[in-house]
Amino acid sequence: MPAIKEKAFELIEKMPDDKVVYIVNIMENLDSLFNGTEPDEEKMQAYENLKKYRRPACTSNLLKISRKGC
Repeated sequence: MPAIKEKAFELIEKMPDDKVVYIVNIMENLDSLFNGTEPDEEKMQAYENLKKYRRPACTSNLLKISRKGC
């Protein structure tokens, strides 16, 4: 095993268990960046579908919504 991997394992072993979840999350995100995995097509289609129902006048400044709505 290369020295850098051994160092990584040592650092992870020293971390509290409740913090290791953050390292795993970071590593998963890095893996998706390096491997170029695309976002889930079904989720992206659902997001695009929802965007057409957005009311831009309301979303620009939610604090100024009147009682009547936008």
